[in-house]
Amino acid sequence: MGVIVVDLDGTLVDPQGAVSQPGAAALRDARAAGWQVLIATGRSWSECRQLLDEAGVDGPVITAGGATVTQHPGGMTLDAVAMEEAQAQLAAEILISHGLGVLGLLDPDHCGVEYLHIGPHPLHAVSAWWHEHHGHSIVACPSLDGALAHGPMLRIAAVADAESFAAPMSELEARLSSASRAWHWAAVIDQAQGHAPVHLLEVFSRSACKWAMVERWCRSNGFDPDQVVAIGDGRNDVELIRHAPLGIAMGNADAQVLAVADHVAPSNAQHGVAHAVEALLEGALAVPS
Repeated sequence: MGVIVVDLDGTLVDPQGAVSQPGAAALRDARAAGWQVLIATGRSWSECRQLLDEAGVDGPVITAGGATVTQHPGGMTLDAVAMEEAQAQLAAEILISHGLGVLGLLDPDHCGVEYLHIGPHPLHAVSAWWHEHHGHSIVACPSLDGALAHGPMLRIAAVADAESFAAPMSELEARLSSASRAWHWAAVIDQAQGHAPVHLLEVFSRSACKWAMVERWCRSNGFDPDQVVAIGDGRNDVELIRHAPLGIAMGNADAQVLAVADHVAPSNAQHGVAHAVEALLEGALAVPS
């Protein structure tokens, strides 16, 4: 048997923000049948641990969009790919120059702090809500030098409406594309709080993505990357779905994910993970030989 890699938001998590219990049950069946199940999420461990508990996860989890591998439960960092200091500094400078409130993500297991608010601009209200919701104590760092002194950055990010990211994305691509990867996509919001749709812009080391970490984890733990099944929906799943030997897009997936998928499952509202995993266990889907 191989490895089943499953995203959280938009994939195993339904539109109401809860773990699909049919999906979680199907993953338990897969484990019982001999498959290794690996969650791969854009969230940090502190942001997804409740969902991991709901899903019955016990073991390594790819977190922060592929920048880290974290043990659940416990939160111990097992592996990490950080940005080079010059990359992180330039990415933060570009976002600050466009008037954005910037967040730096660090490895709390080694740095003693998880999030830094970098620069003079306030965080977007949705960003402030998100971190309050997860109980984060964000360290304010008005200066970049002060921020970098805390340790290596795993990710530089900002939240704003999608139109606000056109200019900074152009500059990031022009000045950092050879060393970093950047994208923006719809952020998680709480409509009950009156949140309007916004986007999350993320900048990582070019070596950090879900698929790269899946390959790295497989080779370090005795699994064959040629026996990986991946299920996802979002912009940070494109490389994962493209390179996995069997890449499955959710019915609600981003167009870029759908374009590279080998198979399309029902949406997360229809428990698509359960359908895909059951098809795999029944032999209706298989990793190409």
